[in-house]
Amino acid sequence: MRPVKAFVQTLKTDSLGAVFCFLSLIFPLLGLWNAKALVPLIVVGAVWAAVILVRDHAVFSPWRNNLMLSTAMALFFALAVVMAPLSNDPGTAYVSVLKLGGSILIFAIISAAAMRLTDDGVRAAMSCLMMASLVAAGLLAVDVLTSGALSFFLFRFTLSDLYGFFWFKFASTVLVICTLICGYFLVKTGRLAIALGIIVATGILAAGIGNRTAAIGGIAALILGCIYQLVGRWRHRMLALFLVCVFLSPPFMIPAGFSGDRVGKMFSEATSVAGSIVYRMHIWEFVLHRIEERPLLGWSIGASKQFGDSTNITLRDENIGKLGEPVPSHPHNAVLQIWLEMGAAGAVLALMILVCGTYALDLRARSPADRVWGFGTLFLMACFFGFSYSVFSSAWLSVATYALAMVMALIRFPARQDGT
Repeated sequence: MRPVKAFVQTLKTDSLGAVFCFLSLIFPLLGLWNAKALVPLIVVGAVWAAVILVRDHAVFSPWRNNLMLSTAMALFFALAVVMAPLSNDPGTAYVSVLKLGGSILIFAIISAAAMRLTDDGVRAAMSCLMMASLVAAGLLAVDVLTSGALSFFLFRFTLSDLYGFFWFKFASTVLVICTLICGYFLVKTGRLAIALGIIVATGILAAGIGNRTAAIGGIAALILGCIYQLVGRWRHRMLALFLVCVFLSPPFMIPAGFSGDRVGKMFSEATSVAGSIVYRMHIWEFVLHRIEERPLLGWSIGASKQFGDSTNITLRDENIGKLGEPVPSHPHNAVLQIWLEMGAAGAVLALMILVCGTYALDLRARSPADRVWGFGTLFLMACFFGFSYSVFSSAWLSVATYALAMVMALIRFPARQDGT
């Protein structure tokens, strides 16, 4: 089914399917131009879906069955609201609170819509996503193969030996996530070889762009998904235990001897890879010390930016040398950012959201493909949350919302072996 034809047909017969066709046709391509442009796109999709759900009296029906998840999300937002006046910059904090509230509302609407998608709606949306992802990958491949000729012609950007195609790193992140979702659909329709092929090809393309997390993330996510499947009936208990250990570890890292300088001594020369890793470790060390100062409720949402803007400190490594500001916009780790901005209370609530959310998905996973590819998509996003993007970035939350919604839709989609 051709994407445009699929969109027209679903527009006539399946209103929610049309919403996801619209999002899927534009999402990978818009990421090439401007990451922030994804926010109004997901807002338009959410408003469109909300109108349909209100018409069908189904806005809140999916959330009534998961009271703990809904409560944890509400309390997380309430904590952000309560802490905003205590910030050193209340204005910035209130803006961050509004963005967080909007992102939660959009996620609630889009995910509710995804859980009501018909099988034909899923097929149409995936047809649109695969075509858009193919076009986006083709444009990126042309730019990589021509050493940035397309980027220079369109944006006047020039290739950097140190940072690669840095302006396309977010675009390659979006592409890898979309490709994994496409692979999930292909596996459920009996085309495993094609699914694996596009994952490998996209990883090679991301490596050419210079996005190391995206390059290895797709394969790593599938490996983790396979492990999750192989663990058996204890899989979610093991995942929950792992999440507990990760979220409760920050207060113990400095006493245990964590140090950026110690990591820096592992590298003999200052390559771009070494500099990137060591800089992150020093950022994390700085953030851990700030967490020790306000461990219970944190410094308020949005405070990460203040540590970069309001300090004259420049981080240095004993081996690598000068690195940069203590917190360049955010800590580059979701768990540390939550601890820094919302303290132990926020970390516990975020942990509850993840445990309850993954449990709900695990209950709906009916096949190995759902666990390997569905949870693999979650593990891929966890990689980006762990090393790359701010947990409160509106653009990144838009990507996460779309990806989670597609996983929710595909996890309900029946597996077939005929390739249709």
